[in-house]
Amino acid sequence: MDNVLSIAWFIMYIMIYIFILVFLSQKKEMNIFVKGLFIVGFSFAIFSNIIQLMTYQLSIEFFRSNFGWDGNFRFVQRFPSMASYFLLIFGISLLVGTDYYTNINSDKNFQKLVGERRSIGVLLLLFIVTLGIYFYFWLYKVVKDLKNNFETDIPYTPGKAVGFLFIPIFNVYWSIYILFSLPLNIKRIEEKHYGENVGFHFHPVFISVLILVFIILSYIQFFAEIKIENIESILFFETAIIILWLTIQAKLNSFFELKGNSQSIENA
Repeated sequence: MDNVLSIAWFIMYIMIYIFILVFLSQKKEMNIFVKGLFIVGFSFAIFSNIIQLMTYQLSIEFFRSNFGWDGNFRFVQRFPSMASYFLLIFGISLLVGTDYYTNINSDKNFQKLVGERRSIGVLLLLFIVTLGIYFYFWLYKVVKDLKNNFETDIPYTPGKAVGFLFIPIFNVYWSIYILFSLPLNIKRIEEKHYGENVGFHFHPVFISVLILVFIILSYIQFFAEIKIENIESILFFETAIIILWLTIQAKLNSFFELKGNSQSIENA
């Protein structure tokens, strides 16, 4: 009887998530990047619940022999669940705020920016294919664009932003500094030059703290269990960081999308 009730709950959750996915796909007024976060987040939640549901019908050993890292079924089960919680909390933070700039085609013209917007999809692919190495090239380009357009608002050059990440010991401090300072500087630029939230709401301190908390929790779990196959903690760390960089790029793209700033999409 307990198994039947559990299965019923999982089926209900899956149906609710599917309904929300269909609903979101039809929300044309929602920023496409924010919509994408929710769609991916709910997709992970559906996948996680399907795996949970299947465990009531098939043995865990069956999954361990067919999925996961080195036979570790926990990875298949836990990572989608962790990622879905993070993406949904992250996405909700981008919807909460005031002075939302919705009329992107208004009569107001903004100063034309130097540089080009970059495709979020291509950027994500490059991060994954290069195992994160492309991040250094991307960071250099982003800081360069910011420096060229808002010179006094960015306290470091592209060379410093990337170069300091290769200095032993100091790079630990610099990584955390970039994690907090880059989003915060972009928010200040938005408030100073545009006066409103462009594209979607952006709360740099909350976002950086959220990512830092999730990373710390995942690493506490990793070191507490002291198991090299605890791949979900490592993968979750990479996922959280990549989401932050993609959000920063999406915010910059929203500046270029304002009237007077139309630019072609750069392949990254």
